[in-house]
Amino acid sequence: MLMDSSPFWSWDESSVTYGGYCPDADLQMEDVYSAEELTWLRFCHDEHLTLAEIGKWVASIFATVWFRNRYPRVRGIAVHDGRGSPNPRGWRDDDICHMHLPRPTRHRLTILHELTHGLAFDAHGPEFCANYLALVKRFMGHDQWEDLRDNFVILRIKHRRPRQVEWVDPTTGEIVWLEHHQCV
Repeated sequence: MLMDSSPFWSWDESSVTYGGYCPDADLQMEDVYSAEELTWLRFCHDEHLTLAEIGKWVASIFATVWFRNRYPRVRGIAVHDGRGSPNPRGWRDDDICHMHLPRPTRHRLTILHELTHGLAFDAHGPEFCANYLALVKRFMGHDQWEDLRDNFVILRIKHRRPRQVEWVDPTTGEIVWLEHHQCV
């Protein structure tokens, strides 16, 4: 017997798995940070952008046809001064990607990392990593993308979008796979 008016069941979005990856656990977080730090040391360690430079760069990313086609629901990107916090943060609210960027974290790799938190909803899981790599390749370059991807491989970080079964052909029994091509 229920003691209050709450339902006997509940829907907890954090318990949903994405291709076998449970975002609630965020098992890859530390490894993603390690891979990113190795790439940062090679390519971004002397980069210090101002908020104005970040705003201009992020606006140019948002304006590309590639970004608009890949993330059609995103209506904008907001960059906030991260003073008072030692760590950067990224999220999406009302289809606007937000980033808080403390001064020491204002380089392109971290900016794309925090932007990706507004684009993928599996913390540091495979969907996040796939989108992160796509952004790095497109907006930083092939060398940075290859270095980060190689670090993901070395650290055994899942970085490919999970495939989902679309349907099974009734005549042949063959499974037809639906590949993820964009996040919502």
